[in-house]
Amino acid sequence: MGGAGNIICIGAVNLDRTYRVENVVKEGEAMNCRGYEESWGGKGLNQVVALRCAGEHPIFITKVGQREESSLRELLASKGVDDSHIVPVNGYTNHGVIQMTPQGRTAIIGVPNDEVSFTPEEIGALMEGISWEDTLLLQNEIAHVPEIIRLAKEKGCTVVLNPSPLCDGMREWPLEEVDILILNEAEGQALSGEMLVEEILAALHRRCPKSRIVLTLGERGSIFSNGVERIEQPSVPAEAVDTLAAGDTFTGYFLAVYEKTGDAAAALETAAMAASMVVGRRGAAEIIPVMEEVTGRSLLYN
Repeated sequence: MGGAGNIICIGAVNLDRTYRVENVVKEGEAMNCRGYEESWGGKGLNQVVALRCAGEHPIFITKVGQREESSLRELLASKGVDDSHIVPVNGYTNHGVIQMTPQGRTAIIGVPNDEVSFTPEEIGALMEGISWEDTLLLQNEIAHVPEIIRLAKEKGCTVVLNPSPLCDGMREWPLEEVDILILNEAEGQALSGEMLVEEILAALHRRCPKSRIVLTLGERGSIFSNGVERIEQPSVPAEAVDTLAAGDTFTGYFLAVYEKTGDAAAALETAAMAASMVVGRRGAAEIIPVMEEVTGRSLLYN
């Protein structure tokens, strides 16, 4: 766990554009969509909202296009997230072009804008305000993440990394500096070079001997491993409508409960329950449940 400081996320926001299709369009194929929606997402935003819904008061540092600034601030206000670290920039906000089938399966094209990433100089200034008591949550939707990890560890703070989306060269990142690595099976395979769960965990622990690893396995549940202790959590059955923010909800809820209690089993269980609720809803950041909902469903489920 981190210290008694803040949970800080330096991350990105996306304005997701979702096209509902009968099936994911193949090369050379054309079809009309069955519906269209816009919703706020992005891994940084989703995870921060999940943290807040789970009872934490995270600090979110991000950039957004000026045209979408007021909409983002309205969403953050509705969720009780402080918007004082939002930086408006010229140009468009990162957005995703999402094909979604009736079964909730997705195919996503990310459309990034370099202007909404932080420069090395800006990152250096931001890190000046972070203390050893803080926990820093990162994803891979902004630039210079390896440098942020190094600077954070120089400060002595706890680093939590969700290495998504994957990119070339990520295996060369200073992953051994990460305190908590939260990743799915495909990401684990890519970073470890292994295909089976046992080999993935073993390879990651060799690479990151001090890290606590949370490996999510979709319908097969999730695993917490620190190299000595191992905890397995089955998935919670749910009828999938939209899987878009499920992984981010899991990350935010796991971190919130683990920070408060140090109980990995409770954190996995709560995160699994919250993620199962999200897959039954359409949308991203705006549909993440609050802790009271998650607790209530957990009582019914158990």
